[in-house]
Amino acid sequence: PSRELAAYVPVDRNPLDLIAATESQMLPDLLALRHQRMGVSPFTFFRGTAELMEHDLAEQSHSGIQVIISGDAHVNNYGFYASPERKLLFGLNDFDEARIGNWEDDLKRLLVSTYLAGQSNGFSERDLLPILTNVTRTYRHGVKYANALTLPERFYFSYEIHDMMATIDRISDDQPHKISTILEKILKKSPQKNSEQVIAKLTTADEEGRRYFIEQAPRAKRVPQAIKEQLIRGYHRYLKNTREDVRVYLTNFTVDDVIRYAVGVGSFGTHCYLMLLSGNDGSHLVLQVKEALPLRASLAALSSDRDLRLAQ
Repeated sequence: PSRELAAYVPVDRNPLDLIAATESQMLPDLLALRHQRMGVSPFTFFRGTAELMEHDLAEQSHSGIQVIISGDAHVNNYGFYASPERKLLFGLNDFDEARIGNWEDDLKRLLVSTYLAGQSNGFSERDLLPILTNVTRTYRHGVKYANALTLPERFYFSYEIHDMMATIDRISDDQPHKISTILEKILKKSPQKNSEQVIAKLTTADEEGRRYFIEQAPRAKRVPQAIKEQLIRGYHRYLKNTREDVRVYLTNFTVDDVIRYAVGVGSFGTHCYLMLLSGNDGSHLVLQVKEALPLRASLAALSSDRDLRLAQ
């Protein structure tokens, strides 16, 4: 029942044990900066500790209705990105924790993150309740709308920004013109956020014009030659397994440089690299190589260890 799903079951756990289990798999020289990023606000703390969410949700009531979930559907993981056809879409853009799970886990993660982000931005409790109510109402309407679509309509559906603006203007009576103005600004600004912008910010050129990443340790750090070669071999294996059109496109590029580059909050401290590619026309691409930690496995190991200590 919905009432059971909404009820909070108190959880007895030591957050430091859970955090330590995750950070034991991370790069030690990045942990101090990771803690600094997590310490900005309650929102950034919980954004950086998906293992706490995983543990706490496991103790709650569950629907038993399992789907493929994001696993980390906090509000900062929603945003705009370009489709292969270069249309600007809105949606989830981070799937490090994607797995089969109970559908409500994503909604709970979204609601809690919305609440914490609202607090960080000065919203009062009185302001936050209607916002959370609107989030759940919108989610429910989205599910009903999707269920009304045919299978082909659902398969080919995309949330392009112009469709988004038209939908908001049609269903919203709360100053829709302000929302549309914000989206118009996003539409104008988004094409500037591309690989060439990253190139200008993170790279420099040698006397022969060959570009390479600027080292800014500990966040941006050069890797040993053996690691670089291993990553390039992995890139070539990726080329053999990716879609045919992507493979044909990338064969026009060569790898110029690789650097370790920490990103985000929850991922900060994992093995993450940037790969600089130069095209035969002088254009550039920056590809991200990112590690996803085995979150469930680490928690299961920690739980088994805790049970063993209790038994002893």
